[in-house]
Amino acid sequence: MTNTGIDQNYGAVHSGSGPQSNTFVMPDLRRTPWLVDGESEDWLADVFVLPDNWDVALHRLHADRLVVLADPPGTGRQAAARRLLGTVARADDPPIRRPAPPDDTDRLPLTEEVAPAGRLLFDLSDVDIEARAPLLAEIPAVYDVVRRLGAFLVVILPEPGEGSDDDWLRRRAVQLGRPEASALIESHLRVFGMPEALPERPSAEFSALLGREPGELARLTWLVAQTASPDETVPLEQRMLEVATSSAEEAPAVARWVANHTDGHQRALLLAAAMFTGFPAETVHQAQCRLANAVGLPVREAHELAEPDLGARLAEIDAVLDAAGVTTLPRYDTADAVRRHFWVNFPGLRDRFVDWILRCGDPDLLGGRPGQPSRAGDLIGRFVDVCVQVDRVDDILRVARQWATDGPSVNWQVRLAGTLLCDTLARPEHASRAGRQCYEWARTPSTPPGLGRAVVIAAEAEIAPRQPGQAVVRLHHLLRNEHAVVADEAAAAMSRLAAGDPLFQRQILARLADPSIGGLDAPGHRAAFRGVANPERLATTPSARPLLDDTAVRRDLVTGWHSVLQHDPPAEQEHALHQWLTSHAEHPEGALIEVLVDACRRDFRLLGTVFGAARRWWSAHPEHRRATLLHVEHRITQSRTAGTDTSPDHSQNGAR
Repeated sequence: MTNTGIDQNYGAVHSGSGPQSNTFVMPDLRRTPWLVDGESEDWLADVFVLPDNWDVALHRLHADRLVVLADPPGTGRQAAARRLLGTVARADDPPIRRPAPPDDTDRLPLTEEVAPAGRLLFDLSDVDIEARAPLLAEIPAVYDVVRRLGAFLVVILPEPGEGSDDDWLRRRAVQLGRPEASALIESHLRVFGMPEALPERPSAEFSALLGREPGELARLTWLVAQTASPDETVPLEQRMLEVATSSAEEAPAVARWVANHTDGHQRALLLAAAMFTGFPAETVHQAQCRLANAVGLPVREAHELAEPDLGARLAEIDAVLDAAGVTTLPRYDTADAVRRHFWVNFPGLRDRFVDWILRCGDPDLLGGRPGQPSRAGDLIGRFVDVCVQVDRVDDILRVARQWATDGPSVNWQVRLAGTLLCDTLARPEHASRAGRQCYEWARTPSTPPGLGRAVVIAAEAEIAPRQPGQAVVRLHHLLRNEHAVVADEAAAAMSRLAAGDPLFQRQILARLADPSIGGLDAPGHRAAFRGVANPERLATTPSARPLLDDTAVRRDLVTGWHSVLQHDPPAEQEHALHQWLTSHAEHPEGALIEVLVDACRRDFRLLGTVFGAARRWWSAHPEHRRATLLHVEHRITQSRTAGTDTSPDHSQNGAR
């Protein structure tokens, strides 16, 4: 996930699962990213265990640039798909993209998701049957583009008999099989610096544990590594069984504790300690007070000085207060189990719990003041966890909306809301619902400025890596927002995305130039065009053919420049023209001048604008810029004497 201004902390220490004093952060335990970053790829390369048919799949990917995996759930097919694509990575390659299933009809085709030399992972295993059919129909066309652009594609199919018996894909399918469980555990232990071997003859109980899914085995191994001590003498098999048993028994233990402690303030302290585990005790105390107020607990009759102190009250709920004043619930999954227990078993209070989270979203509580490390990501991840567990995604969206539109710390809370949307969009099972809501907010011009800015954050940081086309669509709609700050931030996000990836530059130019969806009549759209149409990036694309050589891209550039020359103020035209002239002087082999002249469409006034700007640009350094000025003059002369119209053909824009 891209940094959204709150923090970048993910993993068990920050999500509340497992012990709170972690030494290792296991990438596979993080929020499932739609963009597989380099750190996750490196981790997987270290711990991956080759399944039976690995050589077959590897050969097919290298030879055909396509592998279709048809293994059932629980066999490690996600890890295998990512590792396969990791084997074809080169230095400086972009990360693996995992486009999510499209959640609206206003989108670019999946073929537009393919970048030159890119690596794509299409997971169709969790897509419902109705949405799956059009995606399956697009895969052959996507594969044609993959081969043409030198990319690689891995497709994960659902199980046979679930409406997925597409002959084209089934003929290309490979079943890898499940990796050997003991080898998987030992590979993880080696990475954690614990080169221990499992017994050759495991007990019946441990053999049953080895039958769990690979992801669950990896999680248990990680938990064992967290609790290991240098002088550990307990056999590995016993430790893994203890961790598995303790983790399974945590929820019943929490239920018993809550049943035996009926004091509302004590329960509020337990929930606050679970939601804010790893925070200072003072923060836990403030969170408890806000929770008591949100749920309407009566004020205690006794004076505070007559009550036990905070340390004693924390000890009563089995919380640990360390020397630095940090509060933790130390057992394996206690904090997660507590949060889940209250959200599941107190349904009548869920709306009040949401009000509590809303009240906790301020920088004083979460460390968002200058010079303070922010812990907002911890609260957000835990809140999203419990909402997902009880299928209350609308609660997440409600908090995002209110954080972005209410409160005195506007910029802070906008970033907070954007981070909340990013975390929700990163959950495959709920990305569609959150994505549709972001789309509705984006396409509504009256969306409040804070909420629009939060959607910009989500589109750039979370949607763009997994589904570039949908990010472009949402940012394009936000250009029409009636609040200038939203349109400006959407245009800036488009420019940043285009600067980092030619795929975005191509898609954004195509979207902006398409007359069927508004074209470039509005000033905000033309400002976005000027930012995206960076001449340096167009003329020089590292490790690929320059975008300027692409016929479709050139057509879109001509369309955009025609609107700029017709409608923009002279000062903005001059600045953009000088940029293009300077880039041509540095890269004379490109077609930058041809685009500018073609955009004039033999209109004498527009040609005069271009030539006048070129003369003024030349006059600053006559000796060094003479060749470019002569080239402009030559192209203008050719244009005026040509017998054919140079205006662009829009016939294909709608299709693209």
